[in-house]
Amino acid sequence: MNESTDICNSPYILNNNNVIPNNPFLFTKNLKTSYPLKLLLGHLNVNSLRNKIESIVNLIQGVFDIFLLTETKIDCSFPDDQFKIDNCKIFRRDRNKFGGGILFYVNENLPCKQLQDNCLPNEIEVIFLEIAIQNSRWIVIGCYKPPVQNELYFLEKISDALNYLSKRFENFIILGDLNLTIENNNFKDFLNMFDLDCLIKSPPCFQSVQGTCIDHIITNKSDLFMNSNVQETGISDHHSVVFSMLDKNIPKSNSKVLFYRDY
Repeated sequence: MNESTDICNSPYILNNNNVIPNNPFLFTKNLKTSYPLKLLLGHLNVNSLRNKIESIVNLIQGVFDIFLLTETKIDCSFPDDQFKIDNCKIFRRDRNKFGGGILFYVNENLPCKQLQDNCLPNEIEVIFLEIAIQNSRWIVIGCYKPPVQNELYFLEKISDALNYLSKRFENFIILGDLNLTIENNNFKDFLNMFDLDCLIKSPPCFQSVQGTCIDHIITNKSDLFMNSNVQETGISDHHSVVFSMLDKNIPKSNSKVLFYRDY
C-alpha cells in the first residue's frame, strides 16, 4: 500500500505556517471511520502527560489501536487509573516527574504481551510489545532517546535487542522520539543494517522554523502501511502527532494481557 495522504489538500494536517487547524482530531477520526478494521498507530512527544489526559482521550479513544506517548514526565505516584482510556491497555515505563518516560495505549482487542528488557541498561527508555495481528506476530518497540544521550550508545543497545529478537520474529515497528534525523549517518547505518524504512517524511517537530523529523515510525515492512502522515493537535508545545495505518485487520474479540520474562 504505502500511500500517503496529501498534506496540501487536508485542512486537518499541520499547515506550512505551523497553524493549528480548527478541529485537530477530525482527520484521524475520519481516517479510522474510512478504514475501521485497519490498525492505526501513532506517536506524540506529549511533554508532560499529567494535565493533558482529557486531550489525549479525545485524540486516541476509538481511533488509535496503538499509541505511544514519550516524555510523559510522571512517576509511580501517578496511578494508571489517572490516565485510563476506555478499551485500552496501558504499558508504561516512567523516569521521573521532571523528564523522560514512555507510555503505550493498546486496543484491548489486540492480543498483546510485554517482553521484559532485562538485557538493556536502565537509561535506555524502551518498551517491547509482542502483538498478534491476523496470523502474524509483530514486535512493536516504543522508545525515547534524550538529546543528551550518546546516539551510538543508544543505537548499539537497540541493535542488540533487534539482533536477539530477529531470531524469532520477522515483523518490526519502532515508534518514538529518537532525536535523530534520517540525515544522521549513524542512524542511516542502523536503518540499513535491519532493512528499516522511516514512514514519516514531513517534519513533526517545530523547535525551529523549518521543523525537523525526529519523531519516527519505522518498520521493515513498509509496503504494508498506508496514510503515513503528521497531524498537529496543540497538545504538545513543539511536537505533532505522527501516524500510519497498517493494512491488516484487527480482531474483534477481547483478549488477555500476558507478561513474561523474555531476556
